[in-house]
Amino acid sequence: IEDLIRSISLPHPEWTPENLWKAYQVLGQTAKKPAQVRTADFISLIRYALGITDQLRPFADEVEDRFQNWLAIQLQAGTVFTERQMWWLENIKDAITTGITFTIDSLDKAPFTQHGGSAGIVTDFPNAHTLIDTINKELSA
Repeated sequence: IEDLIRSISLPHPEWTPENLWKAYQVLGQTAKKPAQVRTADFISLIRYALGITDQLRPFADEVEDRFQNWLAIQLQAGTVFTERQMWWLENIKDAITTGITFTIDSLDKAPFTQHGGSAGIVTDFPNAHTLIDTINKELSA
């Protein structure tokens, strides 16, 4: 995505994600602007410009909505997460809002190391690899 942003802004240095977001605001295409336009928000810009979505929203808002929907589906299926499991899920979701996807390698970085990193998640989720794949599919762009 960083390469795509550089490619777009090469002939047009003013075409940064921040400026493009502002332009859509001026046109009245979005009511809400992210607190800080991040690389992940460029995904929202692209999806909106291509007509994939009909509303321009910060990527973090989209991820949060998808996360809440996924949790509701899990609850309807009878899955109840413990407080510790919710810690993992919330932090993985937060990582996706800035990094677009989540990788196993991320488990051995903060804040995940606070709970044992890749070994810690397996304690709480024996199917951690499958869970991470599922969350990436459900929450990422």
